[in-house]
Amino acid sequence: MPQNVVDRGLILAIGIHKDKLWDLDEWSRMPNIVLQRDIKSTETRAASAFGGGIYIAAPNGSGAGDFDAAISGGVPAPRYIDGKTKLSEWRSSIRNLPAPWAEIESGKIILSVPSSFVRGLDDPAALMGVWNQISDLISEFATIPKSRSRPERLVPDVQILGGFVLHSGYPIMMHLSKAQTILSREEIFERAHRRRRSAQPGDVGLAARARPPGAESVVEL
Repeated sequence: MPQNVVDRGLILAIGIHKDKLWDLDEWSRMPNIVLQRDIKSTETRAASAFGGGIYIAAPNGSGAGDFDAAISGGVPAPRYIDGKTKLSEWRSSIRNLPAPWAEIESGKIILSVPSSFVRGLDDPAALMGVWNQISDLISEFATIPKSRSRPERLVPDVQILGGFVLHSGYPIMMHLSKAQTILSREEIFERAHRRRRSAQPGDVGLAARARPPGAESVVEL
């Protein structure tokens, strides 16, 4: 890491499945599978028995800006960036990279999914076009700017803290058994009402937040 981003609140994280399940009666996985380390020097060493994507998180106000970082010991993962990744490269090689989790992303939405789900995904650009449209419609409905300080993220997991299909927050967590729906343009519209819920003030997380009266009615409009 460059010296000018050290001690700015940046965090090295391995894994994105952030739900901690300690308080649940039964576990389908270990309760905490995300490892985080504060970045306090130009070199940070970290390893996780659970694996997962490698992320560098920069909090709002860090002032880190854009920078280059070198990561060693990782495994290449499928990653599609809308407007940057060439479809020809995605189809010929990127979608077949060996890491077990993939990311399909735009400036508004990131889908973190098992790599096996994207091996046959031929047109991620069209998929993200639909997700961008949904994001814009939600912004109009919530009267918030369409541009976002950071994309919303959807992450499937074998067990989540609650919710029949998913729960709001960052990231939005959903059951792994339903995850292929977010890669289907035909099915994602019926899931969009949960994204509207995440945009509602006072209802950005699962636990112990009171929704305003009529919130569920608004979500289902």
